[in-house]
Amino acid sequence: MRTPSPCRLPAAAPALALAAAGCLLAGAGCLSGSYDAAHTQSLSRYRDSSDFQRLHPDPKPLADGRLRLRVPKIFTAELNEKPPILDDVPGYCVTAQAMLDAGDGAKMPASLSIWAPVDDASGLEDVKKRILTKVQAQKDPGFANPSWASVDEPRGGPSSWAVMTLQGQQPFDRFAAGPQGEKETKSTEGATRIWLAADATNKVCAVLMWRVPRELAGQVPLDDLTSLVARTVEMKPAEQPAAPADAAPAAAAPDAAPRQP
Repeated sequence: MRTPSPCRLPAAAPALALAAAGCLLAGAGCLSGSYDAAHTQSLSRYRDSSDFQRLHPDPKPLADGRLRLRVPKIFTAELNEKPPILDDVPGYCVTAQAMLDAGDGAKMPASLSIWAPVDDASGLEDVKKRILTKVQAQKDPGFANPSWASVDEPRGGPSSWAVMTLQGQQPFDRFAAGPQGEKETKSTEGATRIWLAADATNKVCAVLMWRVPRELAGQVPLDDLTSLVARTVEMKPAEQPAAPADAAPAAAAPDAAPRQP
């Protein structure tokens, strides 16, 4: 009787081997798909992180913390002077500013002014109307025919914004070269962009007004920075007052004197 060779596979073995190989290949495909998805997410995260390097790392709390956002690093000064263009919009917080070289030794400011109307002053349509009316009252050509457009920004912050873009001749400050640095305000080419979003639930509105003269457009990339800052905006409800501490328990009555026998 012939003894079977120990190296010979049973007849069904090739089919089993093929099935096993198929399972391995399928598993590799699944693993590859998962890896590709993770890799794509990782690249997106690193790309965003690189973009956000242009902003200060810590959010700036405004309006008692009800509005928070990250400001571009290029803005190194803060002013508390309300811009005259929107001087009647409620909730003014601060203007972040950069004084940059405009050529011939002169300097001009680029700025981001921030408002946070809250509670009864935070209605989106009311704020939009107030801003539109104020801009329509300006006389410079760059403010002619203002209108609101809708912009979706689903990658962070409020997902929906109203945006007004004002391009052309408008007033900008210019500081002459030299130790005196005399200030001159005149109509020149530039851009004003106003981004507006509201959180009806928390009764907070965010108004971001960017102003950049043409001479500084290469140093302050509005197309990138406006969207980037909008993605960092957080709006929060008012902090509720702390509940009053429970009243201290009444002092126990003294023990009655022992009864005499």
